[in-house]
Amino acid sequence: MKKITAITSLAALVLLVAAPVRAAEFLFPKQPQNGTVSVAASEAHKNLYTAGGNVFIEGKTSGDLFAAGGSLQIAGPVEQDLAAAGGSINISGNVGSNVRASGGSVNINGQVGGDILAAGGSIWLYSSNPVGGDVVAAGGNIVLERPVKGSAKIAGGSVTINSKIDGNVSIRASKSLVFGPNAQISGKIKYQGPAPATVSDGAQLSAIEFTKTPGFNGLANIRKALGAFALLKFIAMLLAGLLLAHFLKKRVETVIKHTRDNPWANLGIGALGAIAIPVTVLILLLTVVGYYAAIVVGAWFGLISLITALITGIFLGSLLLPYLTKNQYEPSDWRNVVLGLTILAIITWIPIIGWLAATILYLMTFGGMLRMAKELLMDSR
Repeated sequence: MKKITAITSLAALVLLVAAPVRAAEFLFPKQPQNGTVSVAASEAHKNLYTAGGNVFIEGKTSGDLFAAGGSLQIAGPVEQDLAAAGGSINISGNVGSNVRASGGSVNINGQVGGDILAAGGSIWLYSSNPVGGDVVAAGGNIVLERPVKGSAKIAGGSVTINSKIDGNVSIRASKSLVFGPNAQISGKIKYQGPAPATVSDGAQLSAIEFTKTPGFNGLANIRKALGAFALLKFIAMLLAGLLLAHFLKKRVETVIKHTRDNPWANLGIGALGAIAIPVTVLILLLTVVGYYAAIVVGAWFGLISLITALITGIFLGSLLLPYLTKNQYEPSDWRNVVLGLTILAIITWIPIIGWLAATILYLMTFGGMLRMAKELLMDSR
């Protein structure tokens, strides 16, 4: 058993090292309990990866910037691509190429040389500077009030467009679509929604191709089916979590300890591992000699991902249970398993914010798994 564990640990570490990444810098909170990352305007980084509870970046980033956290404030310029994920995202710095952002609220008013891909509960795109490429956005409330040199594809609840768009526009809105007085669109406009768009005086638009969104009578049945599936999935995860905590007690407690000791650093490690391992598997599949290795490592990664999802719930339970009972229990105690997996199941049903919170917790735990893998590898030598 020890040899098998060591082999899987070695595979994880080799993949992380062998993944084809450019020279990069990693920046995490200096004080894990604080969870804050701050980059002053006088600092400069290249291909920066950072994560924390609160991330403030005013310095210049050469190459790409990857940032994740509860709150992101990015005021410094980014030479190439920017990828951001967080509860609240505010991008005021100039970005040379593409912006990809996902969060509870997303605000992008800095200059963008390429495309914008944004998803969130609320999305605001305000600026007098044009977007150099296309805009693709999905969210609850979307406001586009900056020029776009390319096309725009938008899906949301309430959508407002009040700027010039040079290319074609495709919109799907479940509640409403409003064109403000500064809207200028000469390309094709396709709109799907429950009612015709509201066009303000002064808007200059081509003909709107409107398709009324039909009602769906089977929605109640779909909800019932999804509810039954969710219940069965929860029962299966609860049973698997109890078995995992009982038969692999020490391993579970080790992962939880690593995750609790340094959560924000683990978030960054987990995010990098979740990206690097699948990319490496894909590259191995494209080679002749690495085909079988890709199958083995891919299957291992799938299994570890499932186990990490279970330990994520147990980790959450170990954080919450002491506050509810005023008593301390071992991390693998059945009470932590039941409470944590229950709360995690509830969180995953909350759109955007819940999904983001569950993802952050998962990546923190996955980082703890990789730390344990490293320790097992060192012990096997």
